[in-house]
Amino acid sequence: MLKISGTSALSDYRLKQFIKDLQAIDASIDKVSARFVHFVDAEKTLSKAEIAQLERLTTYGYAKPGTEIKGQAFLVIPRPGTISPWSSKASEIIEHCGLTAVKRIERAVEYTISSDSKMSSTLIAKIKPLIHDRMTQTVVEDQEGLDLFEQHDPKPLQTVAVCE
Repeated sequence: MLKISGTSALSDYRLKQFIKDLQAIDASIDKVSARFVHFVDAEKTLSKAEIAQLERLTTYGYAKPGTEIKGQAFLVIPRPGTISPWSSKASEIIEHCGLTAVKRIERAVEYTISSDSKMSSTLIAKIKPLIHDRMTQTVVEDQEGLDLFEQHDPKPLQTVAVCE
């Protein structure tokens, strides 16, 4: 799985509003960044030219250099086992651009939140609803072993007796 870092996911205005929302929860939060991250599932190892073409295709949005900040990272990804509408269309566009080795591309947003103090699990629980839609997305704090394209065998059909 290839990971391509992208541009800022939020405008300066939205970042300022987001910091205000976070500071209402905890005043020690001082910096926030949000950037797109793209994950690519390919049939083979892509050449440098193919990777460069993918990087050009995934440069959009608020294309300003992202300021790297240190802090707690949260990766917002589509719910496991789903294919986002963005992925469906982007994968089709990439195929039409001649990158036929790419089976699928998926987009995530990586938030980094800096605070004067270590974030407690209670604070993290309050932040998560502000950065994702729990119906369609999930938040990953530990990116080790993340595989968005993992396929599982379907489980056997089960029935539940509703009325007896």
